[in-house]
Amino acid sequence: MVAGTAAYATALQPPEGRKIRVAVVLTEGAVVIDYAGRGKVFSNVHIGSGQHGPADAFDLYTVGRDRNPFTPPVS
Repeated sequence: MVAGTAAYATALQPPEGRKIRVAVVLTEGAVVIDYAGRGKVFSNVHIGSGQHGPADAFDLYTVGRDRNPFTPPVS
């Protein structure tokens, strides 16, 4: 049996005045779960309490090889 060490995160603090930017890379052959799952995880992280409730911590966006659209494979 191997004993591991526990890591505890401190309070998440985005850069002053903006959210933490996270790029989700889309590639040929990707299926919906390849990027939707990641988006769901990051969109569920909230920090503090803004004027209208908890504020989103991350600014998610997608990137690809170029600006040309591609058609995901049909499952």
